Amino acid sequence: MSFLAAIDPEAGRLKGYLMLLKSSEQVKALAHPLRFKILEILSETPLYPKELSKKLGINEQLIYYHISELKRRGFLKEISSQKIRGARSIMYGLSSDGFAVLFSKKEEERGRGVTLPFIFRSIMKSGKLVVVVSSPQPHGPFRSRGIDHHLVAQFTFYLGASFGYVQGLEVVLDTDVRERTLRENNLMLVGGPAVNMITAKINDKLPIHFEVMRDNIIVSRLSGKEYYEPEDGIIEVLNNPFNPEKKAVVIAGKSYPGTRAAFTALYKNPVSISKPNAYNDRFIAHVVEGVDEDGDGVIDNTMVLE
Repeated sequence: MSFLAAIDPEAGRLKGYLMLLKSSEQVKALAHPLRFKILEILSETPLYPKELSKKLGINEQLIYYHISELKRRGFLKEISSQKIRGARSIMYGLSSDGFAVLFSKKEEERGRGVTLPFIFRSIMKSGKLVVVVSSPQPHGPFRSRGIDHHLVAQFTFYLGASFGYVQGLEVVLDTDVRERTLRENNLMLVGGPAVNMITAKINDKLPIHFEVMRDNIIVSRLSGKEYYEPEDGIIEVLNNPFNPEKKAVVIAGKSYPGTRAAFTALYKNPVSISKPNAYNDRFIAHVVEGVDEDGDGVIDNTMVLE
């Protein structure tokens, strides 16, 4: 699937990410009035087929059929699942903010607007986002200090620039955050397990994790690869381990340059970061490596390694 960022030409603000339609069959599928209504409802909040059936007053089997057709053409994605009386029920949501047909492409040189991966749009729409950063005081078994807070300040600026006024946002230290806060909200964890105590709690659950006792290298369970460079970082989206009904985003590096690279990838490669992992499409989990293109000693671009 291909995506484009829709930017308001007047305000320069991101309006959403659009999936490009490649065939007349996709357009035809959208023209069906019931399918269009399903997409409208799911644009507000992800739902299970049974919930859609009640909302629309339509037979559940018919809803399942149309959801299957929409998913097959790329319009829907699985958000989460649960077992109900032994059967697996899947919650569905839109695969993008909208859909478009592009007959001709134009490359127009303009000042580049800031766009974030559309995963953040769906997260912000589904509830409060709590950003957990590492305390600047020595703490944890390695007596580490958080030195990446300015990266979070830049991120929150871009979050507002991309999506407008953000009300449900809170930034807390890993040493101060309460268990209830972790359970009740979407999370963004900044920093690896050596510096962020909350990342340390869920490190074993990450599809791409850190092996702290091996010099904090990055190890991917998806590809079997290991990453050793200080400029290597991860960006992962998963169900919140403290509450699977919520989401968690982990942005971290083998060291500070790797964390900086991960944040840079959000701004430089938002569409690539929103796609599933190349080795296992069940996960949005990536490894990136920072690049100093202009030779000034500061990471200003990234390569997506996985």
